[in-house]
Amino acid sequence: MHAGALLLLLALPACGEKSDRAERALVLDYADFGPQVMAEPLLGDEWYVWTRPGDLAPDDRFDVRVVVYQGDRAAIERAYPTVPGRSDYRLVARSEAVRFLDRQLAELAAAGADLSQPERVLRRRLEATRKRIAAFAFR
Repeated sequence: MHAGALLLLLALPACGEKSDRAERALVLDYADFGPQVMAEPLLGDEWYVWTRPGDLAPDDRFDVRVVVYQGDRAAIERAYPTVPGRSDYRLVARSEAVRFLDRQLAELAAAGADLSQPERVLRRRLEATRKRIAAFAFR
């Protein structure tokens, strides 16, 4: 067997796993759950888990992803590992994410027409996140 063909055959199981994980998880941005002051109880701090708070500058930006999943958490942890210096994934069960968003939206709704423009923008973003999670076909 040619070495290239052997490598292709060895890679096939990994391709199936990647496809399977994509069907069981929805990857979102940290900001889809609101600003840090709102999202921190669910997701932790907005900065990378390997960053020391004293090392932060006001203009630092972080690419923290939120993996909303349904099913086997251990499999999702293997598929979406946090690797210092490379990737920071926060795993949240679908039911927990929906409950969190429903609570935040209820608090914003309680303010009624008294919402500021930034609060209205936030409400629309949380509603959009809630809809994306509800519409996603977790398998």
